[in-house]
Amino acid sequence: MEFPPHRAGRLKRSTNNNIEQQGGEFVVYCLAPLAVAVEQAAERDLLLDNENGDLFIEYNFFGLLRGDLLNRYRAYLIGRQGEWLSANDILRWENMSPRTDGAGNDYKNPLTKDSAGADTGTEEFGVGDRQPGGEEKNDAED
Repeated sequence: MEFPPHRAGRLKRSTNNNIEQQGGEFVVYCLAPLAVAVEQAAERDLLLDNENGDLFIEYNFFGLLRGDLLNRYRAYLIGRQGEWLSANDILRWENMSPRTDGAGNDYKNPLTKDSAGADTGTEEFGVGDRQPGGEEKNDAED
């Protein structure tokens, strides 16, 4: 059984970063193997009428492995921009109430006008407008 030193009070060489890393390793290398054994035993002994495998027992360690707030928000932003996370998906993971306006289950990228391709980024830039890459276009130079 792997047990992180900071859990036993050995903090001599610990920093915030490696304690967070050790916490994740504790879940993966210590708790998860025990959880799998309990899950398998519970499925075997409790789910007796489950021939087709529709039911299962699983511990959810998401809350223990989710990391700090900034990294979670960065991951959520990537998921929203990649259109594989909805606002309600994110709210569920953060244990918050879902949006009630109907847009909470929308997987479109909220930063584009039309994630299906209408906003292709090929429109003309005016004076002072920022182009991709950060340069400003000046029509007087043309």
